[in-house]
Amino acid sequence: MYPTSKLILSGYDGGYEVSHARMLARVALALGVNKNNILLLETAKDTWEEAFQAASVVGNSNLVLVTSANHMPRAMYEFENAGLNPIPAPTNFMAQKEIHQPWIKYSPRAQYLEQFERYWHENLDNFGNACVTKWPSRKRSFRQRQ
Repeated sequence: MYPTSKLILSGYDGGYEVSHARMLARVALALGVNKNNILLLETAKDTWEEAFQAASVVGNSNLVLVTSANHMPRAMYEFENAGLNPIPAPTNFMAQKEIHQPWIKYSPRAQYLEQFERYWHENLDNFGNACVTKWPSRKRSFRQRQ
């Protein structure tokens, strides 16, 4: 659709043999993306590092930010702080609008524990970002702890 576009994939290896970025590249290649249009950012260990690495690659070009819906607010915050103006494209929505058996949403499931964990992970980091915004002198110490 956009033959001059680049696909920037990020994610470090986290102790595994293959980085998350490289795994995503394999999928992109299988879907027909030209290898010359794929850029890997494999050393960033968090969203903040990914944003600043992406900024050094993207510059003033347009950027579509694709990440899970629950991670999008924090990712947008970090990418905007890196000087980018990304277009959000959320994926992996976890909420369900149409549940045919209402009792299912009240029964214990491992999936709900995962959603609960993701909720707190994202919101606690958003809280930290809000503190950094309110008290800029705290920015350096907050980032050093992450």
